[in-house]
Amino acid sequence: MKYFFKGRLFKAVSIIVIALLIVMIIAASTHTDTGTSSFFGVILSPFQKLASSVGNGIGGFFSDLASAGEKSKEIEELKSQLSELEKQLVDYESDKIELQMYKSYLGIKENHPDYVFTFAEVVGLDRANAYGSFVINKGSLSGIEINYPVVSDNYLVGIVSRVEPTYSVVKCILDPSVSVGAYDTRTREYGYTSGDASLFSKGCLYLDDLSKDSMVSAGSIVCT
Repeated sequence: MKYFFKGRLFKAVSIIVIALLIVMIIAASTHTDTGTSSFFGVILSPFQKLASSVGNGIGGFFSDLASAGEKSKEIEELKSQLSELEKQLVDYESDKIELQMYKSYLGIKENHPDYVFTFAEVVGLDRANAYGSFVINKGSLSGIEINYPVVSDNYLVGIVSRVEPTYSVVKCILDPSVSVGAYDTRTREYGYTSGDASLFSKGCLYLDDLSKDSMVSAGSIVCT
């Protein structure tokens, strides 16, 4: 806006408006019933129309500028509201996940009242391990010990393999060095899990130590 008032266009428009105003004043001062008045009226009539058009145009221009300013303000307000709604949506999704986690915790606690839980977050990956080991933000200061199971939403995801005061390393259940007891929920046959490199890429495990006449079949659900 400030550059417009300093520009050549504004100066030219100002000069034209001033000139037209002078012409209109002269016309008004000579407004009589004489022939001279009629002559000036004929001469100045186009200029009066031009002055009126220019005046209306300038008024419309500044009106459009004011309207644009108001719209710009409205856009900024809408952007601010959108940003706040996005933040509320993120908070809602976070609360939703946390609520689901607590529901799972309560379900396990009801079935195993003697279990003691410590909540932790995954904060990194163990790059030295090729089988998906990860790091959680709880360690010995929180009561964590080696071989403690790590669960998420009712499922066993790994075993604590290393403990430091403020963090722990967890071996993924798909790691070939991890083996835990498991059973078929339909037949109630028990075995243990084991993995290898070929199964890791598929996200699968073996269920070993089943009898030769096992009734375990494809599609069965296996729990640890």
